[in-house]
Order: sequence, then structure tokens, then C-alpha cells
Amino acid sequence: MESASENARLIQDYLMGAKVLEWNKYTLGEVGSRLWERLSSLTGQKETAEAEIKALDKKISDLEKRLQEAEKKPEPKAASKPFRRMEFSFMLRTYVVIAIVTALITMLSGWAGEKTNISFMQAPFELGTYFVDRFGFFLGVVIHYLLIPLAISVIVLLIIGLIRRSRKSVPDTETPEPEPVQAEPAEEENALRKELELQIAGCREEIQRHKEQAAALEQLAALAQSDIGANDKVLLEADEALKKYYEINMLPEKYRGRVPVTYMEDLFGAGRCTALSGFDGALSVCDMEAGSAEDSPAVHKALEEAMSNVEYMMDSLSKESQLPRYYRYSETLGSRVLEHMQAAGYTEAQLS
Repeated sequence: MESASENARLIQDYLMGAKVLEWNKYTLGEVGSRLWERLSSLTGQKETAEAEIKALDKKISDLEKRLQEAEKKPEPKAASKPFRRMEFSFMLRTYVVIAIVTALITMLSGWAGEKTNISFMQAPFELGTYFVDRFGFFLGVVIHYLLIPLAISVIVLLIIGLIRRSRKSVPDTETPEPEPVQAEPAEEENALRKELELQIAGCREEIQRHKEQAAALEQLAALAQSDIGANDKVLLEADEALKKYYEINMLPEKYRGRVPVTYMEDLFGAGRCTALSGFDGALSVCDMEAGSAEDSPAVHKALEEAMSNVEYMMDSLSKESQLPRYYRYSETLGSRVLEHMQAAGYTEAQLS
């Protein structure tokens, strides 16, 4: 049987291997949590950029509608005509008056011709008689009392329209430049169009910037997702290596974990314990000092080293996307200690 010091050394080596594997598993777990936080942050930033793009697209659509409204030009007015603005009621009244006058002149000319025997005074009456004899009573009356007054009305209205148009054209020729009144609104419209065009151009530049940002964030998110997969794989291997390491049933389930094994390994390293069991064994001391184990200098030091490794790994993943090399070292250490322990053939009873 090996000496007590040899047993203590082997137990300390075993606890050292368990400590390395436990803190390696903790470190990889922390890296996985931070990678998920990074992925969540990148995804949120990408969604924010996409929301900004949608908002800017809507703003551009609104600005383009305003620009189209500003660019609409009033339709040119049609050239004025003599009868374009003449009221229908005025035309009707003119026709009725001329028709009545024609009828009165016809009747008076027949009466005056009989009284005076003057031939030219009977001309309207004789014209009406001619139409009746030539086309019949009904058609002759229509021609004489309706169509002839209509033709006279058209001629009169045409003359009135031409007179009105000539009167309206006189101020236009005398007034040199009436447009300056509309110069200020035209300048305001041009300024508004330029302002809208500048806003649209600015929005498009912002959209392009957000699209580039979203594309970069998408690439970083894909890289983070890949790192998560790789880290999970290594974490699973670390967990399996630790379980295999614990198959040598030296430590009860209660004392397995990064804090207990670190504290007990420090007890052996400081010479306070030389065995696991017994009144002054590491298991009993760990039970008695369980409240202070987590605050011990050895645990604090191991935690600081683990967090330093976490920062190093996160920095390495963000730059090179490489998993930490020390993992392979810790796995090799655990396997080497396990093989040494099994080759020596020690049992739980011998090591206690």
C-alpha cells in the first residue's frame, strides 16, 4: 500500500483535475450566456434598423405625394369667345324681343300700307305673305315669325359679343405686365418643391445607411449563432468528460461542484488535510466550513481566473471565431489524471 503522503498527493491530483474541469464547464457556460445576450442584442438592433427603414419608406411616400401635388400645374384657360360667357337667359330674352318686334312690325306694316299706299312700308307684311304663299301657312309663319327673328338674334348677339371682347382687350394692351402679382406664389412653390426633394434625398440616404447597418448586424448575428453552436458542442464535451471523471467514486454527490472541489483541493494544498474521510478529513472540514467555502481566497481566485478566461474567449470569438485552446489542455489534464488513477488501481476505500 502506498504511503499516506502518496495517497494525499493522488487525492490532491484528483481534486485538481475535478477543479479544472468544473471551472472549465462554468467558463463555457458563461461564454454561452454572453453569446446568447450578444445574439439577442444584435437581433434587436437589426429589428430596430428594419423598423427605421419602414418608417422612412412611409415618410418618403408621403413626401412624394406632397411633391406631386406641388408639381401639378393649373390647366391653361381656353381662349375667350364672344358667346362663351353670355347667359342663356339673355339670349332667350333677346330672341323673344326680336320675335315680338318682328310680329308687330309685320302687322303695323300691313295696316300702314293700306292707309298710306306707300310700298316700302308694306315690305315686312308682303315678305310674310310671300312666305305663306310660297311654303304654306304653317311653314311660312314659322319662317317669318321664328326663323327670321332667330337669325337676327344671332347677328345681334355676335355683334354684342365682339363689342364686349374688344372692350376687355383694351385694358390688357394698356397694362404692361400683370404677372408680377403671381411671382411670389411661384417662388414659394419652387422653394417648397426644393425642400421636399432635399427631404426625400435625405431619407433615401438614411435608408441606405440603415440597410448597410442591418446587413452588417445580420452577418454578426449569423457569426454569433455559429459561435453558440460551437460553444454548446464544447460545453457538452466538457460535461461528458466531467461525468466520466467522476465515475471513480471518490467524492459523494454532495461534494461534487466547482466550489467544494476547489475548497478541498486548497485544504490538501495547504496541508490541512491528508485524507478525504475521517474527523479531520476534507469532507468533514468542508461540512463544518460550508458557509465560508464560497468566500474563501481559493474560490475567489478560481472565479477571477474563470472570468478572465471568459473575457479572453469573448474577445477571441468576436475577432477570430476560435474556441479557447485551454479547453483542450483541461480535457487532457482530466483524462491524464483519470488514466493515472485507474492504472494505479486505487479504490475509494484505499484513498480514504
